[in-house]
Amino acid sequence: MAALGAGIALNDRNVLSPLLCCKPARFLGVVSYGVYVLHGQFSGATSALLRSLGGAALAESRVAFFVVFTALSAAAAGASYALLERR
Repeated sequence: MAALGAGIALNDRNVLSPLLCCKPARFLGVVSYGVYVLHGQFSGATSALLRSLGGAALAESRVAFFVVFTALSAAAAGASYALLERR
């Protein structure tokens, strides 16, 4: 796995380059520590939000949970980066 990562990092002409160079991937790279630190705060909030929007069926949907959870975590990490981390 380390060799694969090194190969991708050292060679900018590989299959994953277009994916890793797109704006969402670069944004996630910038705010990844914030996502790591803050994501735990959004599990309960995501469940409550989904229940209020669509009831129990939506709250039980793993896909909906993943999408909302990811969006909340990335938005909070982006705000944290903009307000606290950026120099």
